[in-house]
Amino acid sequence: MSRWINALYDTRAEAEVARARLVSEIGIDQVSILSKTNDRELTKLDLSAADREKYADGLRRGAVLLTAEAKGQKDEDKILRILEDAARGAAPGSAFLRNDAAGGRTVEEQRVPLIEEELRIGKREVARGGARVESHVREVPAEASVTLKQERLEVDRRPADRILSDADLHSGGLLKPRVVEISEMREEAVITKEAFVREEVVVRKTVDERTEIIRDTVRRTEVDVQEYGADDRRR
Repeated sequence: MSRWINALYDTRAEAEVARARLVSEIGIDQVSILSKTNDRELTKLDLSAADREKYADGLRRGAVLLTAEAKGQKDEDKILRILEDAARGAAPGSAFLRNDAAGGRTVEEQRVPLIEEELRIGKREVARGGARVESHVREVPAEASVTLKQERLEVDRRPADRILSDADLHSGGLLKPRVVEISEMREEAVITKEAFVREEVVVRKTVDERTEIIRDTVRRTEVDVQEYGADDRRR
């Protein structure tokens, strides 16, 4: 025995999501969507006068009515779950009205979201100081002592009186032209420079960790539920 299950959504998008899931997940082909007030179409549904008026009022304010045929208890449970899931995926604060025609029950849901903020702390780096080390070159006078050698020539003529033999004349070539050169030498200072590391400037940065308690306020919504009777509502 088949049953017709009706659901009223605030937007057509919600109803289309529900219909697509009914077709893809269950394979139901008997799904219709009514988005305008049509008393003739509502008359075809097995509804009580109060439910029919409630559906008509919803359609007049722009809601969308979806009807689906369930051919068994298993299909009925799946249809109800899909219809309610589509309603839960709607915007917060929207309404959902479900009617099980054969079961004789009507369920109306109005979702009131409860919002709560959470405090999330991030970190960022902020410059708080530092040090700059800049090197420059400065020339200062320097001196060092060194011992240098210097040669000096002296030419003297000394009187002599000795007899040379022929052998001395020929072996020494004393009677031939000759040139004798003797150089004077002296040492000069040669400057070379050698670099040494005499001192170092070390800039060291250490990282310390600290725990800081951040205090702020967060917001959350709370609800107060008050039940009243018909007489109270009229007052």
